Parts: sequence; C-alpha cells; structure tokens
Amino acid sequence: MVHGPLAILLLIEAIGISAEAHAEPPTQSATPVQSEPIQPGSALQPEQLPPEARHYEKLLSGTAVDETDDTVDDRRQFDAQRFHAGSEFGVGVPFGDLGLYVEVNVWDRLALGIGGGISYWGLAGGTYARLRPIVWGGEGRHVLNAITVEAGYAYMSYGGDPLGGLHLFPCIEECHPSAYHVSVGSHIGALSIGLEHALWNGFTLRYAVGGARLLATPKWRCELEGRPAACADAEPEHRFAVVSFAVSHAL
Repeated sequence: MVHGPLAILLLIEAIGISAEAHAEPPTQSATPVQSEPIQPGSALQPEQLPPEARHYEKLLSGTAVDETDDTVDDRRQFDAQRFHAGSEFGVGVPFGDLGLYVEVNVWDRLALGIGGGISYWGLAGGTYARLRPIVWGGEGRHVLNAITVEAGYAYMSYGGDPLGGLHLFPCIEECHPSAYHVSVGSHIGALSIGLEHALWNGFTLRYAVGGARLLATPKWRCELEGRPAACADAEPEHRFAVVSFAVSHAL
C-alpha cells in the first residue's frame, strides 16, 4: 500500500486520465479550407465543375442522374408548338408559287401539312410530309435548327401558256398566232432538302431546294385563237426545279 504524498500524486494522475477520456473531440475551425489554384493541364475537382459539366460527366460514366435536376437546360422540341400556319413562295412548291398552309408537328422529327395557292399556270393545292433527320440547338432562347427532307404532292394547273399565245415583245417580222398547250389539271410529286429554324417566339423559317415531276402524263390539248388546234410544239417539261421559302407562326 502506498502512503503519503506519493498516493496523492497517483490519485491526481488517475483523475486527469479519466477526464481526458471523457472529453469531447476538438471542433474544426470554421475557416474554409482554401482550394489549390487551378493550374493549366491539371484535373478539376468535382466541386470546381459547373453544373452542366457535372451533369454530362454523370451521363458518360453511367452514374444515375437526378431527373429533377433543372441546372441543365433541355433543348426545345418542335412538337412543343404543335400547330403552325404560314405562307410559302417559290417555284414548284406543292401548293403553287405563292400559297398558304397549315401544318402539325406530330412528332419532334415529323411535320404534316396541307395548303393551297396560285401558280404560274393557275390554282394549286397539295399536301406534304417533312422529316427532320438532324436537329440541333434550341437550348433556352437559342434557335432550334434542323436539316429537313420533304416530300410533297400537288394537284395543279400545268403546261399551258398563261398568255394564250400572246407576244410580249414587238415582232421583227409579221407576227403569226401560234398554237399553245392549254393548262390542264396535273398530278405532281416533289422532293426537296433544306433547313428549318424555329425561334423561341413562335416564328419558324424554312427554305429548301429540290426537284418535281409529273406523276402521270396529262392529256395535252392545244388551242389557236381560242379554237382547238394541232399541237406543233414539244410537250411541256415533265421535270422541273423546286425552290421555296416559307415563314410560319405557332397557333
């Protein structure tokens, strides 16, 4: 048994050890840890990446992405504004050189339309389907773009001389009336490729080039001074170019 001062010292030491064992761990300083400065060529830490980069990094790595995360803007879809009405002008378009149309975006990559108008030869009406195989842009208020492939059908007057054989310029020699092909109802198919630009405010611009042809040979007939006559000239062209420009707005 230990007596005297030595016993007192041992008791004090035992109390100190017990107090240290029950004491709370020291709290960390509230001062934020300064990250190392970014050096050229060095990899960024996850917390240094913008939300968009973190989002796409998760997609590339196969990590689950929170569907409610709205830090990354999704592009607009063409079918978000389903119905459009507009006007189109050009050469060889499905509903005349100048016409009106309405269309519906049944899908982001597909639009169907119908319209009517006037052409060089007379009235025209038709329908079309437009595919958008390649789409880009459309984030926020950026323009939504697409490369388009359009197939159309038209029933229109075609083939005749709308002036009825009249001469626009003075004749050098004596003028003789000539027989001309009368415009007849014709079935025409068209195929074109172009670009489409949808603005955030509802306007859409389109332009395209391509070709058209008669789907069936009409029963041509000719007239001379308003009376039936034999056709002396060659038949009207069965193929012709298509050049169009259109503007529309969402309904």
